[in-house]
Amino acid sequence: MNYDNLINKLENLKNNENKFSFISEFIINHLNKINNYNINQLAKATFSSSATIIRMCKEIGLQGYKQLIIILTSFNTNKHPNNHNKLDSTLTKIKTNLDATNILLNFEII
Repeated sequence: MNYDNLINKLENLKNNENKFSFISEFIINHLNKINNYNINQLAKATFSSSATIIRMCKEIGLQGYKQLIIILTSFNTNKHPNNHNKLDSTLTKIKTNLDATNILLNFEII
């Protein structure tokens, strides 16, 4: 299952007013930080149980909560692939500036 399919299934659960709708709504509303929740924390935040969360995951075709988190996390990681490029660019600029400063220093005075 890919990220888009997962989001569609969560949206369907949310809109169907069933026992999983509040959990799916919470996940959708907290996509950027849901990977910080373990199953017990999510259960507490959604006033449900870990067993209910596992049943919801199985209802939408997942093996369990870990697979849900893996799919959501992989999307968030792939969503910003340029982060490494930005870091490399920043580090290169810092190194260039340090080298330029080093050239300007007069070590005889220091």
